[in-house]
Formats: sequence, structure tokens, C-alpha cells
Amino acid sequence: PLYFGHSCWLAAIYCFEYRWVHLRWTSNARLDYFERHWLYFAGFGFPVSVVSFMCPRFIDAGVFALFFPLCILTAIVAEPRALRLAPRPLRRLPVFLVVQGISCRMLHMFE
Repeated sequence: PLYFGHSCWLAAIYCFEYRWVHLRWTSNARLDYFERHWLYFAGFGFPVSVVSFMCPRFIDAGVFALFFPLCILTAIVAEPRALRLAPRPLRRLPVFLVVQGISCRMLHMFE
């Protein structure tokens, strides 16, 4: 379940990366946006991940490559909405909290 969830998020991030680069968003803006719309991104990557998981190992790469351009086009026109009615702890899921903390500590060590 955890691997599948990460696969959904990864597929969504791959697709939205093109949009974010075009909009010239910084890495922090991208992470903040992802953490505020985490449920949308899980759902966005779900169809591609399900199809990829159902196919044999070599064929799943071809299936992903087949659907990836369509997902990019969908991501360009998508308008995710933040979770406003959800309980406060679920509105923003700090998925990258540990990675950001380690990165910041490493950068401070080399200053």
C-alpha cells in the first residue's frame, strides 16, 4: 500500500513538473503546493499506477510511456483545489518534512 501510494504521487509529480517549470516555480513553491494538494495528486497518479501495477514488469514501462503524454496535457489544464473541509491536520500533509530537515542540516554544516 505504501509503495503504491508513493507510485501515485511520483506519477503525478512527473506530470506536473512540466507545468511548474513553465510557471517558473521554485522548489519550495512546488513542495508547498504538493503538500497542500496531496490528495489530488494521489488521485491524479492513481490510474497510471494501477495500469502499471497490473502489467508485467517490462510492459509496465511501455504502458507508462503510452499514457504519460496524455497525463502531462491533463496536468497543464488541471486546477487542483485545496482541502478546505477536511480536518486541519489533513489539509497539509508534510510528506517532505524529513527530507527538507536533512537537506537544511547538511547545508548548514557546509556553510
